[in-house]
Amino acid sequence: MSLCTLDNVKDVLGMKGSSEEDGVLEIIIDNVSKTFETHCDRVFDSTEHTEYFDGRGRSWVRPKHYPITSVSGVWDDFDWGWGSDDLVDSSYYRVASDGMFIVLKSTTFVDAEQNVKIIYTAGYTTIPNDLRGACIDEVIRMYKSRTSRHLITYSNTDGENYDYDLNAFSDNTKEILKRYKNK
Repeated sequence: MSLCTLDNVKDVLGMKGSSEEDGVLEIIIDNVSKTFETHCDRVFDSTEHTEYFDGRGRSWVRPKHYPITSVSGVWDDFDWGWGSDDLVDSSYYRVASDGMFIVLKSTTFVDAEQNVKIIYTAGYTTIPNDLRGACIDEVIRMYKSRTSRHLITYSNTDGENYDYDLNAFSDNTKEILKRYKNK
């Protein structure tokens, strides 16, 4: 999913209606969005994920993607069978208030390797304003300077495409991305 829309960018640029630049802007939007996700090592769009963890006798796990919006299931099984007997009852865990952890109530996971399986949904149904704004800003900067040394242009079977150097992003964008970077 793109972190901003063509209409968002065109509104800021003061462009009305469709134009021959729409295709270029859409490519830049997609690539800036992908660059942000790659840099932050996460998917921002609300998506279902399945992950496996070492239990280590802990009472919590931190999935890679956040904020966690729902949990379909948590299993604790050192044999990796993932049967109904190994499913943790949903009344025995919760998502922490920061949306980054799944925490067990009054128990711990088995101290074994890859024994915890979690299916969960995480991400945003609406992209946060600061992240969307940074994407719009960088799309406009890249659009206006698309012939600069920071913008590498290449062709593929789908047509013209672009790739970006994160170092070319503004300091403000870099600060915003720090808030969303997976640690």
